[in-house]
Amino acid sequence: MQLHPKKKVEVILEMPLLRRGLEVIQACGATGYTVLPAHAGTGSEGPWKRGQVSDAFQMACVIVICDPSIAERLVDEVFALLRPYTAIVYVSDVGVVRSEKY
Repeated sequence: MQLHPKKKVEVILEMPLLRRGLEVIQACGATGYTVLPAHAGTGSEGPWKRGQVSDAFQMACVIVICDPSIAERLVDEVFALLRPYTAIVYVSDVGVVRSEKY
C-alpha cells in the first residue's frame, strides 16, 4: 500500500468562531474538514469544560487534511482570525491512502 504525504491541520477554537473559521478554511482551498466537539481541557488559562458558564464557551476541533501548500496558507489565515481569542492551531505530517480525496 502506498501512502501519499499530506498535512493535518487541527484547530481548536471557541464555538462562536466556528462559522468564520470554516469560511477561512474553505477560502484557502481545503476540500473538506471534520468538526468534533471539544468537551473539556486545560491550558494557559486553566481548566475548562463544556457548558461550564454558558454554551457560548463551548469549543470545537476542526481537522483538515490537505496539501502542504494549502496548509501553509490555512495556518496563516486561521491564525490571523483567531489571534485575539482562545484557540490552538497545530500541524502534523500524515500519510493518506487515497490522495485524490484531499
